[in-house]
Amino acid sequence: LILLSIVLSPVIAQAETHDITFPLQIIAQFRNDFGEPRAGHSHKGIDIIVPKMTPIISASDGVVRYLPQSEPTWGYEISIEGDDGYRYKYLHINNDTPGTDDNAGGTANAYAPGLTEGARVTRGQHIGWVGDSGNAENVGAHLHFEMYSPSGLINPYESLLSAYVSFLASASTT
Repeated sequence: LILLSIVLSPVIAQAETHDITFPLQIIAQFRNDFGEPRAGHSHKGIDIIVPKMTPIISASDGVVRYLPQSEPTWGYEISIEGDDGYRYKYLHINNDTPGTDDNAGGTANAYAPGLTEGARVTRGQHIGWVGDSGNAENVGAHLHFEMYSPSGLINPYESLLSAYVSFLASASTT
């Protein structure tokens, strides 16, 4: 019991709700998988399951700080430093030519046109497309979403859940 509480307490202690826009404007599936074991590490984010090529939008106003031009082993990524002091990471961005699973799509099929490191983005702006790049190639298309407060990594689940509920409420009135 003591070992269990030591293992779980960092995940529980890091939960918080922060005002963001849900990064996908589509009905999605996600659960609180933050901290679950992965190959050699614990999961640092929340996986949101949606179809490949679903547009990804920025959760906050901010500046693009990392946008690799060659695919890292974990897949294409967008990292945004928010004006709110938080950092947002979007991983497993698309790496395929649309309609295929060829791993040959390049950045033109990963990131929104004109998106560059140092670019300002606004909350709700299209920034890229969901995919299965990197180490997600064999698990299917999804967006891996991470959040960092000014003091470090946090569990984004409650923030995503709140944003998703707001998205669903606004979608039902339109």
